[in-house]
Amino acid sequence: IMVIISYLGLSYNDRPIIHRLILVLGSTLFYISDTILGYDKFKESIEIAGLLVWQLYLLGILLLQISILFLGDLKDK
Repeated sequence: IMVIISYLGLSYNDRPIIHRLILVLGSTLFYISDTILGYDKFKESIEIAGLLVWQLYLLGILLLQISILFLGDLKDK
């Protein structure tokens, strides 16, 4: 649901496109990390799942936080 809502946020024209793209990319990476984690735990073991999950998770969370930090810049204007 989070990814769908973030993709809907692309149409929100009050924010610059780069901020919206960062939000979408962050939520997509977060979703991919959860998908890999679930596949690894419940379907079939993936040898490098731990490495992939942590890298995608951290990058996704970082991008989500960066997109939230941009909100403060927009309120000041």
